[in-house]
Amino acid sequence: MDIENMQNQLFFERSEEFLKEFNMKKDEYEQWISKDLEEFLEEKSAEYIVISPLYSSFMTQTYEYRLGVYGQDLYLSNLNRSIYKELPLMKRYITEDFATIDKYILGDIQVQEFTDWQKKDIKYRYSLKYLMTGRRVWKELIESFVERINKKNKSALDNISIVYGLYMERGEHFFSGNII
Repeated sequence: MDIENMQNQLFFERSEEFLKEFNMKKDEYEQWISKDLEEFLEEKSAEYIVISPLYSSFMTQTYEYRLGVYGQDLYLSNLNRSIYKELPLMKRYITEDFATIDKYILGDIQVQEFTDWQKKDIKYRYSLKYLMTGRRVWKELIESFVERINKKNKSALDNISIVYGLYMERGEHFFSGNII
């Protein structure tokens, strides 16, 4: 089996395990993120909360997401407050997967010809597969957050849109208080 097929098979299995474990710990993650999101809602001119995976953090293997609150003009607003969050479970899974990839590379004569840079690139590209899994996790966390906030104070989300996407790029609306 070549390295790409091995990675696809590994990711298929591991992403399922990841989501199962996430669902067992979902309450912890909801509490972990709710406080920060509630503080964003307290900003007077807040209209957007944007969750952005940071590609650079996938290169440095920190796997961070930027959560920012913005006003009407989004990235051009002067309401630029943000925090950086790492999904610890994701980091653990990717790190464990890298160990599996390393064992595979060491056991495959053809792959042993790869340079250290090529091995790092293989791992980087593999880690990016987790972006879709991370999107799914954030979507579930936001849905739970919105449901909880609506039970407490439905009007708190009236003019808020929660968006997931690359920083300063077009994103996917996870929630919009302006939709009728």
